[in-house]
Amino acid sequence: MTAVHEHEGGKGAGSVWPGEATLDTVGILRGGALEGDRSRTRRGHGERTQDESAKYSDHPPKYSATALRYNHQRHMTDREWPEEAREQFERGYEAQMAGRLEEAIEHYSRSLAVHPTAEAHTFLGWALSFQGKHEEAIAACKRAIAVDPTFGNPYNDIGVCLIELGRPEEAVEWLERAKIAPRYEPRHYPFLNLARVYVRQHKVREAIRELEGAISFEPHDTAARQELHRLIGLLN
Repeated sequence: MTAVHEHEGGKGAGSVWPGEATLDTVGILRGGALEGDRSRTRRGHGERTQDESAKYSDHPPKYSATALRYNHQRHMTDREWPEEAREQFERGYEAQMAGRLEEAIEHYSRSLAVHPTAEAHTFLGWALSFQGKHEEAIAACKRAIAVDPTFGNPYNDIGVCLIELGRPEEAVEWLERAKIAPRYEPRHYPFLNLARVYVRQHKVREAIRELEGAISFEPHDTAARQELHRLIGLLN
């Protein structure tokens, strides 16, 4: 599985420390989908231009499919997930991938009304975060954890929201919890997010440690390997 990354240059104020710009190409990775999916949800108004529709006709990308497959086959087979709740969840996911955030939120909410799941709470939080409602997203992720503390995605997503709220010190604890959650796919995300935090804090050795952890789970992540090589060079 090859990760998709999006450059987030321009975020954050102040001077750029060597290594920060490169690590920003790793981006902030949410548990719900790849940062590459984020560009598809930012519009949030439902309609796409003809060029956009053609560009995204092959969506969803690998991780999106993997996320659903992981949840359905590895976990949902262990307990009953009512058909209507599952159907509403999947409709919400499809709407979100098409950029229809309000519709996605409505479907996730309907899924939760039928049967609360950690997945629906987490993906609801994911949609809310794309609307800039980070505090509401954090609350949704905490509800997900209450339903299933073993599900790692909401821990990571809380960390991401805290980073975007300018509270990286608080994010570290949540990202560390995501790293050890029993049920999490893809597991390298919180490592990358922690590396990004440490780079911005000028903590080179800590960032290197996290990148090495990410690569141990996703050895084909080219951007992470490039940034690891660059940071190691700063120590020489």
